[in-house]
Amino acid sequence: ELVWSCRSSVSRAALISLATLSHKAQENLSYLRTKAFIPFLYNFLKDKEKIVRDVASQILASLGPHGEFVMIEAVLKDSNSLIR
Repeated sequence: ELVWSCRSSVSRAALISLATLSHKAQENLSYLRTKAFIPFLYNFLKDKEKIVRDVASQILASLGPHGEFVMIEAVLKDSNSLIR
């Protein structure tokens, strides 16, 4: 349990840091551009920890139409019928 707790805290902090860097880079760094960053965030929507999924979805929502579209796609493809 402690290992999962630490892992989710690190994942959450990493996502927040990358989102901050992406925003500050303002599309100047190719690997932090919105279109490059979205597929990376998509993977975190499937994380075992709810807090990590929540942070990923909040960041995607803040990325505008592209991020929102990816969130909708993820929800529609989710294996959990309650989420769909």
